[in-house]
Amino acid sequence: MAIFTNQEKDIIKRTKANLDFIDKAKHENKGVYETTQLFNSLLGIIVYIKEKKINADNFKSIKLTDDKKEEWAIPKEIKDNNLWKFLYNLRNAVAHIDITFTSDNSGKIKTLSFKDSRRGGNWECTFTVDGMSKFINKLCEYIENN
Repeated sequence: MAIFTNQEKDIIKRTKANLDFIDKAKHENKGVYETTQLFNSLLGIIVYIKEKKINADNFKSIKLTDDKKEEWAIPKEIKDNNLWKFLYNLRNAVAHIDITFTSDNSGKIKTLSFKDSRRGGNWECTFTVDGMSKFINKLCEYIENN
C-alpha cells in the first residue's frame, strides 16, 4: 500500500474503493457484511471531516432544501438547515455510538437510526441501508471533487 499523497482525498478515495469492492462481492454472493462496511466507512469519514474541518465552508453553503436532501439521500424529516449541521449531528451520533439497527424477519439489516441527544438535543435520522450507501457515496464524490 502506497503512502498518501493527499491525505484527505486519498482516504476518501480508498474508502470508496473498499465500498465498491464490498458491493461487488455482495452481488457475487461472497458473504460480505456490506452494512458493517458502510457503518465503519461512515464512522471514519464523518469523524475525519468534522475533526479536520474538511470543506467546512463548502458544506455550510449547501442548504438542505427538499431537492438537496433528495440529491444527498438525506431523509426528508431532517430539520438541519445546511449540510455542515447535518454532518455535525451525524458525527455526534456516530462517535458516541447512539445508533440502532433494525432488521427484517430474516435478520438482514434494513435501517440504521442515529440520535444526537447531547446538550439536551433530540436530533434523529434514520437511513435505509440503500439510503446510507447513496449518502456515503455522494459525500465521497463531493470531497474528491472539491
